[in-house]
Amino acid sequence: MVGAADSTASRFASLDDQARRALANAFVTYFGRQKTPISYLDTIKKILRELGLSNESIATLIPAGSATKYTILANRIKAGEIEEVTMELEQMHKSISQETSPLGHISQQNMDLLGEALAVSNTYAGADAVEGVCSTPRFTPKQLEDLFWALINVAGIKSPAFSATKIGEQYLNVSDMDGIVLFLNKMADSYPQHLSIILSRWFINKFVQLDAVRATRVLEEILRKNNVTLPTMALGAYNYELVKASTSKEDASTLGLGAKLLSERLEPFNHLRKVRNVHAAIEDLCQNHQIFAAYALRDWACQLGLTLLPQTTEVLLATKVFGDSLPRIPADLFSPDRLTLRGSISLNPLIPRLQEIIASLNSTVEEATAASVATAVDAAAVAIADHPFVTDTSVVAQSLRPSVFKKTQFAFWSVVHQVIDSSGSLLSSPENLTLLAAKLIAAGHETSVLAWISCLLRKDAIAALCCGGLVSPKSNANFVELLYRRPDLQYAVATSPALASLTPEQKDMVVRAFSLLKRPHLPTLALALSDKTFDQAQSIIDKLGDEAIPTLASFANSQ
Repeated sequence: MVGAADSTASRFASLDDQARRALANAFVTYFGRQKTPISYLDTIKKILRELGLSNESIATLIPAGSATKYTILANRIKAGEIEEVTMELEQMHKSISQETSPLGHISQQNMDLLGEALAVSNTYAGADAVEGVCSTPRFTPKQLEDLFWALINVAGIKSPAFSATKIGEQYLNVSDMDGIVLFLNKMADSYPQHLSIILSRWFINKFVQLDAVRATRVLEEILRKNNVTLPTMALGAYNYELVKASTSKEDASTLGLGAKLLSERLEPFNHLRKVRNVHAAIEDLCQNHQIFAAYALRDWACQLGLTLLPQTTEVLLATKVFGDSLPRIPADLFSPDRLTLRGSISLNPLIPRLQEIIASLNSTVEEATAASVATAVDAAAVAIADHPFVTDTSVVAQSLRPSVFKKTQFAFWSVVHQVIDSSGSLLSSPENLTLLAAKLIAAGHETSVLAWISCLLRKDAIAALCCGGLVSPKSNANFVELLYRRPDLQYAVATSPALASLTPEQKDMVVRAFSLLKRPHLPTLALALSDKTFDQAQSIIDKLGDEAIPTLASFANSQ
């Protein structure tokens, strides 16, 4: 039957188009289920093309022993056999290990089968389809959803949360409100742990645009489900409130959806259990980089009258310290009455005063002068220096266990820095941080500046504060010692923009400090590059050799 390919045309010439198509599909069905020897495969494909079958259908034929189960199913999906693939998947058994599935190692696949189906669904029929032969169809959202459920049951999806969102998007694209409601409820009942992307702001916004009243009701019902965790509930409620705030204005005195849902969720518990549950949820949100939803959950808890744990404040502050890629935190989220520190340390009136100074400086941005900036820095230094944690550090340390004092110190300096570095703050520039550190050191608070540095990870901020110490005659030695113990900071200081704002005398002090470190040319090279005096820079580079590379790299990255 497969031996005389050249006689094919005459052999099937008497068949009409419908019969030829039926015969071709029968060939595909038969050979698609067999282990076809590779020596016969080219002949079979040639016959099928002459019968008028599309390339997509022919692609499902795989040589015996050369393809994984995944490849075979992917090719069948490309041929439009999504329902058949779904039925076959439904008959498989889920792997004991969640890292593998009957389809093979998910991590080794470039795309999962749902990704293949979505790619086919979003592509029109191929231009090479033969006239009179059924071309690859687009799949309906329901077909894609059925494939999703079949795959998730055999651990066949790399990112269920992302894939679930793509299914929801298919329903949104065809304005199928009934379909998406059924899908979301099924997700919430069966896989609530994979709702994170569906409950993102962009998805909720599209959902609300489709039918605001029904979307609101459905979201509330989903977020009230007992198997939806508190962090997931908080994320969904936070993003919903963001969407709603952008489209309507409501009385701010009334409790929003998040506070109402939180009140219902915590109602069965005593106060201690409530604050522990809130802390665990905030910690979960922070670990998943949802820091603004975490702050929202904290605010809802405070609206309900809960006194939160100091650990909760520490988690919120640490998330920004250790996740510096996160956006700057708005200053209004640092309300002192919602930041609980160990040892009953109060942040009043320090935080409101810093916020007031920043707001005043920012309001004069159009006409900000060196004098106004200096005045703001002076005021900030006074506000920080007046706080008991700075003026009476030793007294506070004696009243707390060493481990507790360390945690309190971290929280205090983290919140001070994050307020100064809040979104829109002009006080956070390297030049102003250097000036602020110098003012605090001049007032006798060198230890506090060193403690501040110890609570930071960002090298640009640390370098700016170090510059303030290096230009302070009384404390210069301690900051030289810091740079000696941390060589990685030497390049950060040498390339800090703060150096350019120093007076000639202060620059000489920095150069002398680097001479003690046996690297006198580093700051000189950095300044020469900054001032674009490249002849001087070239002569220094010749002396430094390979030691100049980090400085050159920092300069190049800053351009």
